[in-house]
Amino acid sequence: MEGRGVGQRGPHWVWPLAAAGLLLLAVGGLTYLSRSGAPWRATSPSTATPAVQTVEVAPWVNRPLPTYVPTVSTPPAYPTVAPPCQASQLRVSQGQTEAAAGTAYDYVVFTNVGAGACLLRGSPVVTGVGPAGVRGTVPLRRGYPYPLGLAPGDMRPGGQTLLAFAISHACGTAEQQRQVTVYRQLAFQLPAGGQISSDVSLSAGSCGLAISDFGRPPRPVPTPSPGSLGVLQAKLVLPAAARAGSTLRYVVTLSNATDQEVLFEPCPGYTESLGTSTTAGTWQVVEGSFTLNCDQVRSIPARGRVSYDMQMQVPADSGSGPAKVDWYVNTPDGPFAGGIVTISR
Repeated sequence: MEGRGVGQRGPHWVWPLAAAGLLLLAVGGLTYLSRSGAPWRATSPSTATPAVQTVEVAPWVNRPLPTYVPTVSTPPAYPTVAPPCQASQLRVSQGQTEAAAGTAYDYVVFTNVGAGACLLRGSPVVTGVGPAGVRGTVPLRRGYPYPLGLAPGDMRPGGQTLLAFAISHACGTAEQQRQVTVYRQLAFQLPAGGQISSDVSLSAGSCGLAISDFGRPPRPVPTPSPGSLGVLQAKLVLPAAARAGSTLRYVVTLSNATDQEVLFEPCPGYTESLGTSTTAGTWQVVEGSFTLNCDQVRSIPARGRVSYDMQMQVPADSGSGPAKVDWYVNTPDGPFAGGIVTISR
């Protein structure tokens, strides 16, 4: 696996059953059964509902690929010809909170209450009242990627533009990860000039706060073609914990909810990554790209699924605490999956 500096659930045991020629893996609430010497096959759903679900798991194969550089299907762009929004045209309110792979995303909503269209783009300077009761500039990391993929666009009267903040508690020592800093009564200095006051509050975790640019939720991208990898869904089964310097073993299941078989021609690759704190208190991400086991699994049938044994190395200098696992097939349409595992030393 390849490492890069800063910038996922039930235990996994194996017992060989030599007499029966079987390999049994118990992961979470699922029992995985493999047959030595026989091709692995995807399973289609049964009408019965057994107490313990049996799913065949394809073994991991160590076939590294060049590290995949993700690309994303680009949605149609919004028009961006309206004049810049003025502070007097805008009202600010607290938006919803979302979570993905151990990070919370708080959204602040800017509504156009003016008579004409306007455009918000770029990133504001944010001030707030801190724990000491004094207003100051909120420290922010900029240029952070967001799952929602906000895109700039003209905002008609009554329309809304979002600003996203990422909050994570996975940095530093266990004591530091419990600390929260609250900023109240946020004010936003717009890139085009002017300031808007608000009653919005934000909480920063041990990794601080990261901010996006202004943007609107993207228009829908075209749906993946029938029979393509993009129609698949991925799910991880991770151990609750792993030790620094050990091999993290887990299972990924690819499901095909469509009525058309997905052929692996050519054999697809995938990328896995692990984000952990370090013993020095920094954050690191290690990642690697590999080929799926197509020797024994060459397709996923309609309404079927297949599970794969996975593994990656936990860096020896990983600090104790939560770590992020991300997994995706090497295509712009995914599928993608992620989760959290706790690292111990």
